[in-house]
Amino acid sequence: MNYLKEINAFYNQLEVNPLSGAANSLWHALLHINNKAGWKKEFTVAASVLSSKAGLSDGTFKRARNELKEKGYIIHKARGSNLSAVYQMISVQTIMDYSNFHKDSPLVKQKKKQKEVVLVVSPILHSFYDQNIGPVTPFIAESMKEWCEELSEELVMEALKIAVRQNKLFFQYIDGILRQWQQKGVTRLAEVKEGVQSHNKESLRDRNKSIFDKLREKGDPWITVPGTELNN
Repeated sequence: MNYLKEINAFYNQLEVNPLSGAANSLWHALLHINNKAGWKKEFTVAASVLSSKAGLSDGTFKRARNELKEKGYIIHKARGSNLSAVYQMISVQTIMDYSNFHKDSPLVKQKKKQKEVVLVVSPILHSFYDQNIGPVTPFIAESMKEWCEELSEELVMEALKIAVRQNKLFFQYIDGILRQWQQKGVTRLAEVKEGVQSHNKESLRDRNKSIFDKLREKGDPWITVPGTELNN
């Protein structure tokens, strides 16, 4: 830690994270003691010494110490009534350098932009997709938003559920389902369920057909309809 840089950073930080006069005095007393100790990560000092250097009464000292802890300026560890407490000062300069570097970095801007895009999706859809299918990328988020506007959130959710039931955990499958519904003019969940029931009935009829019925439908010349056999 650098004494002057810490003080300058401290006063800059006070503009966004203000302190009472007592906490301000105590921080300076701690900085002075830590400087004399050789900028140790942790150092011990008696409460009476700190109170004296900061010019604080016992009660005011404790309130100021709690304020510094709560606002992230120090870490304090009590060690019992007969032992001096352990203190660790958080470098204000380091925190501000980190904040200034990251707040304008391209990576942070990109992540913030992605977060904004993802948030345009309904929280219900976002949560279901994230928990059952995979991460919601900006492209997927935007696509789901467009499908919600084109069809409805209810239909998009149903498409997600179908994909999960079929274990087709990729967005192209979901997109294909929604395109089919769009082409068929489906606008309500009830229509989807009616279509599923109709499909299930057709599938059941197909399973119950004999091999001869299936061959006959294909126009097999060797399969004849009963009663139409040629007499020899």
